[in-house]
Amino acid sequence: MKTFTLPSAALAVGVFGGTVEASYRAVQSTSSTWREDLPWAALSSELTEGSLKDTSPSSYVEECLPEFEKPTAERTNWNLIDQPSGVCMSNAFQAFVDCWPESDAVSSEMAPQSLVANAAASSDDLDPPRLKEAMYDVDNPAFNVPSMVLHPRVASDAVAAVKFAAEHGLMISVKNSGHSWTGSSTRSNSLLLNMRQYESYSAEGIMPCDATVSKLTSDEYSDDLSDQPCRLAVARGKPGVIKVGGGENFGEVYISVREYNIANDFPFHAVGGSAATVSPQGWTWQGGLSGNTGGRTFGFGADQVLQIEMVIATGHHIKFGPTEWEEVDGGGAFPKTTKVSGVCNVEGEWKECDDDDDIPFEDFWSDLTQIPFCSGWGVVLSVYLQLHDYLPMEDIGIDNCPGLGFGALLSGSLDPILQAHANTFFFKFALDPTSLDFSEEQGRACSAPGPFLPLYGVSCYSDGIVQAVVEAWAVYMQEVLPPSRYNSTSIEEIKACLTSIQHEDYVSTLSTTPDGNPADSPPPAFSMSLGTVNALIPASWMLKNLDNGGFADLLTTLNVGTYHSFGGVSSVIADDQMNAVSDAHRGAGTMAFSLTADDDFFANIFPLLYDTSDKSNFPGFLGSNHANPLAQGPLKDDWTRACPQEWTAQQRQEKCISVQEAIYGTELLAKLEAIKEAVDPAGMFTCQYCIGDNKQSSTESSDLADDSGGDNSVQDDPPKIDTGDTVVADTAIESTGDESSGGINFLLTMSKWAIVLSSGALWM
Repeated sequence: MKTFTLPSAALAVGVFGGTVEASYRAVQSTSSTWREDLPWAALSSELTEGSLKDTSPSSYVEECLPEFEKPTAERTNWNLIDQPSGVCMSNAFQAFVDCWPESDAVSSEMAPQSLVANAAASSDDLDPPRLKEAMYDVDNPAFNVPSMVLHPRVASDAVAAVKFAAEHGLMISVKNSGHSWTGSSTRSNSLLLNMRQYESYSAEGIMPCDATVSKLTSDEYSDDLSDQPCRLAVARGKPGVIKVGGGENFGEVYISVREYNIANDFPFHAVGGSAATVSPQGWTWQGGLSGNTGGRTFGFGADQVLQIEMVIATGHHIKFGPTEWEEVDGGGAFPKTTKVSGVCNVEGEWKECDDDDDIPFEDFWSDLTQIPFCSGWGVVLSVYLQLHDYLPMEDIGIDNCPGLGFGALLSGSLDPILQAHANTFFFKFALDPTSLDFSEEQGRACSAPGPFLPLYGVSCYSDGIVQAVVEAWAVYMQEVLPPSRYNSTSIEEIKACLTSIQHEDYVSTLSTTPDGNPADSPPPAFSMSLGTVNALIPASWMLKNLDNGGFADLLTTLNVGTYHSFGGVSSVIADDQMNAVSDAHRGAGTMAFSLTADDDFFANIFPLLYDTSDKSNFPGFLGSNHANPLAQGPLKDDWTRACPQEWTAQQRQEKCISVQEAIYGTELLAKLEAIKEAVDPAGMFTCQYCIGDNKQSSTESSDLADDSGGDNSVQDDPPKIDTGDTVVADTAIESTGDESSGGINFLLTMSKWAIVLSSGALWM
């Protein structure tokens, strides 16, 4: 594979030279602040005024933590994402290495303690109390807050920053709203590009795409590829497009589409994330699960992309997208992409890139921009997303249903038998609709961002489908509910449980904050629930085990909540066949959140779900949108044994299947890593737990300390970019036993629902 090199200026300072790492460490050891030797004033002179800021853990403590001390109902990510420093995260602990404020913790401690932190009303409720002390300690070496933040406002800001980083061997991290479950949108000793102040386009960026317009049917593309998004949308049978800026969130996108719809008789529908503060620039590249806006009807987030504008590690400002494709037979499938083209921006003008640039646009499209696990290949400035024909939103809710619903869950009266039948009904509707006398198209109409019941209603996009589902539910429950357990009155009540709720669109269902923003859910918490495993359950296996009770038994065994944005159009129909969405992602029928993946899971359950016969190719099985720092695969040399939670992070890294490999599988991960190395050999664009991040779980490794007399740095496989001086001690702490307390047991019981409640809020 050809290596994609940086400009000569970067080579001149030895970014790829054999001694560059040592020279950077020497600079570090003599500097009292981060890289004060560098010409920051010169960079500032090229930027929009006031966009570059010096930051530190003190910035995080002063600007971000006050939001978490508010009553839970008053917290909102809108108050965090626009703080001046730009370093806030949606969970307080995400600002630390491995999303945990103690550098010497091990998984067996972190998992149960994170459940308490997830539900904590204030920092005084954190248990043990030392977590609060660590969180507020600005000298805590576990802080993973960037040392310098740039808020790009125009493209030239981002270009200047990337060229500066290349010249001086700096790491760049990228963030919009800070929702990453792995804390991947923040990194210490990096220059953070926080995109929130970047140009917004969505309000004026909606464009109908008429297949009869001559410029969309001619053989030649415009020189600047301005017609490419609509050409591709038309080829996919979509009526319009929307341009979204690198700093916009879905709340802003949804409002833009709604305002356009109100003024133009509702022509369009947009697919996106559940939480209003989630960013298209993070959610999308993780695959993008949509339970509220019709993921099973319209495809994954990655399937919505038509064109991408970004700045890559060489400093090139590019935009690109598919320009040739082949029709695919059957079911309205997307055309197969066969060629990707791009252009370069030179002094404000889009034109054909020089031959010497040799930019691998197809690699960027196929393997880097479709689910690459974070912003590992550049900073995205804008995207064109396809819009769909408008359909009204209908929710399936439950009303006065004995044994089902959130009230039943809270009161402890949830009926497990009825719950199992409800799950089976909705999964049959989604994956085997003809068994309930529905068409395949009708079966794709509904999705949910969590368990179908009891926590969530089911969101559907199809005229009249909900009433048909309500009627089918009544017939199904009459057939399956055993009279020995349910009397005729109970059966009639259950048959009448489902209700239909009509909405114009998703954003109209959201409440608003006091500032008028669409409310984000869930609100900021101290921690997400660590230690959970979000396993993708293959639809093929589910279909074989819905009627025989095997799937219901699996859910009981795993003690899980599930997420229903898989299958339907997102399985193969929306696949352009040139992307890196994993086979497990495409082939899943649901995603199951388990509190643990123990030896029993890997020895007895995992081989039933995935082919483990090829010991050189571990099959990916985790959902990328919800992977957390502790969600690893089994032992590398024994796939029947779970990675021990009592091991240190260094031990887990060395001996267990990594988070990345557990998501993508061995072969796809190797392909992505090779391309990452080719297009960004210096590792400039960095993020925790991303493709090419060789510092996975660096919280515990005493043997990584250097002998410089104070600063610590990695000794084996040193990075090609300066990684700074924060590597913390490898000290295993014995479990305190707190997890056996009554409070912890209650949280363990409830956490599978809390996990899924938080699963809509993802990335960047």
